[in-house]
Amino acid sequence: MTELVGPDHPDTLLLRLKRAQTYLIQQRFDDVITDLDRLMPLLEERLGDDHRLTLLALAARQQALGAVGRYDQAAADGERLWRAAAAKDGASSFAAVAGRTDTGVSQCRAGQLQTGADNISAALEALRTELAGREVLEGALRAALADCYIGMGRYGAARDLLQDIDRVGVNQLVGDPSWGFQVDLALAEIALGEGDVELAGRHFTQAREPLSSAQDIFVRQRLERMAAALEE
Repeated sequence: MTELVGPDHPDTLLLRLKRAQTYLIQQRFDDVITDLDRLMPLLEERLGDDHRLTLLALAARQQALGAVGRYDQAAADGERLWRAAAAKDGASSFAAVAGRTDTGVSQCRAGQLQTGADNISAALEALRTELAGREVLEGALRAALADCYIGMGRYGAARDLLQDIDRVGVNQLVGDPSWGFQVDLALAEIALGEGDVELAGRHFTQAREPLSSAQDIFVRQRLERMAAALEE
C-alpha cells in the first residue's frame, strides 16, 4: 500500500493500525508501543485528533503502556481518549466507557486508588444509562473496579462486584482466553485479605497455571505476590 498510494494514505495508515492491534492481541506490547508512537502523529495530522482511527490507535497504545507498567503514560492516553470519545459520541459510548475504565485501571495500578475507582465508577454509571446488550462490558468494568477495591482493602465490595460475570463473554470481548482466570486471582486475593488461607489457595490454584504465560506485568506481579504469601 505504501508503494501504491503512499505512506500517509488512509488505507496505509489503517493497515499499520491493524498490525499494531494484532500485536496487542499477541501481547507483543513493546511492538505495539513502537508502532503506534510512529503512527499516531501521522494519524493526527492526516485524519485529526478525534478521528475514529486516531482514537482506536490511542486505545491500543494505552493498553500496551499499561501492560508494561508505564501507568502514568497509559492514564494520560486514557484521559485524552475518553474525553474525546465522550465529546464526539457521548459519555455512554463504547469508546468513552472503555477509555475511562482503562484510565481508572492505570490509576489504580499506579497507586491512585480512589481516583481510579472514581473513574471506573463513573464509567459504570454512564454505561448503565444504555445497558441493553452491553452486559458483558459491564462485567469487565465490575472486575476492574473490584481490583481497585482489593487494593483499598474493601474485600466485601470487591467480592460482590465479581459475582455472575460472564467470563467467556469478557474473554471474547478483550481477546484474551485467559482473562476469566483473573477473576479467580482476585477472589484469591480477597480470601487471603480476609484471612481464609485455604480458600485463597483453592482460588489461586485455579488461576496460577492459566495466567502463568501472561505478558501483562501487573498480572505477573500479582501472581508472584500471591504465591509468596501462600508459601509463608
